[in-house]
Amino acid sequence: VYEEVPDLSVEVTAGEIVNSSSGRRLGIEPGDVYTAGDLLHALLLTGANDAALVLAEYVGGTVENFVDMMNAKADKIGAQNTFYKNPTGLHNSEMSTTARDTALIASYAYYINDLTEMSSLTNYYITPKNKPDETHLLYNRNSFVSRSNGITQYYYPGAKGLNSGSTEQAGNCLV
Repeated sequence: VYEEVPDLSVEVTAGEIVNSSSGRRLGIEPGDVYTAGDLLHALLLTGANDAALVLAEYVGGTVENFVDMMNAKADKIGAQNTFYKNPTGLHNSEMSTTARDTALIASYAYYINDLTEMSSLTNYYITPKNKPDETHLLYNRNSFVSRSNGITQYYYPGAKGLNSGSTEQAGNCLV
């Protein structure tokens, strides 16, 4: 998304795709308007799957096209054993990756300073452009970066983002 959207202040309108999201969600409804940057923050900080789907549809035209773009990018980075089926990271038995590939992708993203800075924030406010009274305070779910989620034993002041999450099949994950 970051490399495909040169101006993160561009406004993106959520389509019906948000109704198909599951797992972690921001609560985006069809017709809600956010900047691409706000949606990217929601994705990076909280793992908002509805934000992932809205961004995927915006960038790729369809989620399927965006997933093809993700797979092409992973291949270009050298992640030869990675195959995505969705932009959310939710379990799909046809998806695969390795620790090495994940490290390659994370290293690539880490050197994009804006992404590292975004994913290292402890919190961030976003407001849908069409609902100015509905501000959301996002907390970083990465316990190494933020204490705002109530878990303090993992917090490390020198830590920087990238991502944390979990699925039943994968367990707890940290990149």
